[in-house]
Amino acid sequence: MGEKITAKVETITPEIAKTMLGENVNLFAREIRNGEWRFNGEAIKFGKDGRLLDGQHRLLAVIAADKPLTTLVIRGLEDETQQTMDSGKTRTLGDVLTLRGEKNSTQLASLARAVYLADQLGMEAAAQNDLKPTRGEIISFIDQTPQLADVLAALTIKAWNKWRKGKPLRQLKFSAGESFPTPR
Repeated sequence: MGEKITAKVETITPEIAKTMLGENVNLFAREIRNGEWRFNGEAIKFGKDGRLLDGQHRLLAVIAADKPLTTLVIRGLEDETQQTMDSGKTRTLGDVLTLRGEKNSTQLASLARAVYLADQLGMEAAAQNDLKPTRGEIISFIDQTPQLADVLAALTIKAWNKWRKGKPLRQLKFSAGESFPTPR
């Protein structure tokens, strides 16, 4: 490891991203375009010979968004270090909501995604698993729709009450004018 490893914050324009990709993201691009991407210390990494080791999706997103991104760039790493990159568990939206102090964060993330997609694209879209709103879009939706936590609580109570009565949980629905359920 006698070679020089450098790290510095650089602004990556679409043109620079194209150069960095060489021969060698739609969700990231939307985050960048919407101004949701934050400088977070994650680096674009290059080996000693200039080969891109990590950050390809971010570079593709810069090109797709056609907007610059300021990020950390590390150059001069041993190529073998790529084996250890991206080896941790991906942080889910539920994890992010937990960090924000939300209760029942995994269930809230799932409900918010479904309601957001139904609101934006219709009920059929909400049932598809391949549509991916950005984390920022869902978090903004949760912030603008605080009653989601109440809906989640009501669904949980209804499910609990059905289960306690021995009834199958095929479908949970609310009738017009139905009051908020209470645990039995």
